[in-house]
Amino acid sequence: MDAIPARKSLAVSIAVELCLDAFHLKKLTRLVLSKQQERLESIITVLPSSLEYLDLEWNQLSSLAGISFPPNLTHLNVRWNVMHDFSDAILPAMLRFLDASDNMIISFEGLSHLEHLEHMHLGAFDCIFNMDSLRTHNLPRNPRTLSLTSIGLSPEILRMIALPASLEELELRNCQVSSLRDLVLPDGLKKLGLWSNKIEDLEGYIFPDSLLALDIGYNLIRTLRDIRWPSGLETLRLDVRNLISLKDSSLCDLTRLKDLSLSCRPEFLVAANLPRNLRKLTLNEHMWKEKSSRKFAKQWPPTLECVCFGPFREYTSKESLLGEWKIEDDMNQEEAFTLTVLSTIEE
Repeated sequence: MDAIPARKSLAVSIAVELCLDAFHLKKLTRLVLSKQQERLESIITVLPSSLEYLDLEWNQLSSLAGISFPPNLTHLNVRWNVMHDFSDAILPAMLRFLDASDNMIISFEGLSHLEHLEHMHLGAFDCIFNMDSLRTHNLPRNPRTLSLTSIGLSPEILRMIALPASLEELELRNCQVSSLRDLVLPDGLKKLGLWSNKIEDLEGYIFPDSLLALDIGYNLIRTLRDIRWPSGLETLRLDVRNLISLKDSSLCDLTRLKDLSLSCRPEFLVAANLPRNLRKLTLNEHMWKEKSSRKFAKQWPPTLECVCFGPFREYTSKESLLGEWKIEDDMNQEEAFTLTVLSTIEE
């Protein structure tokens, strides 16, 4: 095989036989090896020492044993594999970003020594965390972001997880969480995501004062009464289909709230129930099929600049909603990202 020209970024998206000789790729810093599977072992026998970013998603990897990671590697993506933990992996000490979502992760084993790791995304397919492992293996010391997806978190497991004080963003997505009373949140937490769990109420729960963004969409909450909202909250997602009322929700007291997402009946959306400085309101579009719903828009806060209906339709202003109902198409950013197909080799 001819020598590969010096590159800083290389994407391998088709099945090829490739020897990543450090002599050929001595300046390579970014390497994407997705969907290589049985050929992966021969491809990554020797990884260039200059490598900083490595993508190994969609390869059916059950472990990372035997891979000699470059010392300067800071970003590692191993999404869509079948790993349970990192106990047999020798991860580079300089690693700052790890994405292992959509695996079968049941333990933090193999991660506690990574002092520079700031962003972690771990996921499973409805697996349950290993409690014995939690007793002996903790999270790294200084992470800023932790995302757990589709990992079963019982109250016993929540009590055992010691969240680092450095944590700024926590996402527990589809983790079967039924209550937050067993979860101790760090005082400096800024963003909390609890989308698609089994939480029935938040009455009396004390959120950190530092919290700026909260997502409790798709839970089992029926009322917002007696919830102690953090006073500095700027973004709130309340896509809760079981809500029976916004009365006594104290949402109107959130003077810093700018972005609110709701699933509720139109008659709930009167000025007395909404934050006075709200700028963006996102609603479930199925609630707004009746023309009679327009009258409630007249009672919304005067600061409101944008009203969105679902991910694709957006009213640019409250005035357009009251008048011509002008609609603009707006591709949802997350969905647009999933449409990205790796098919070229980048210089």
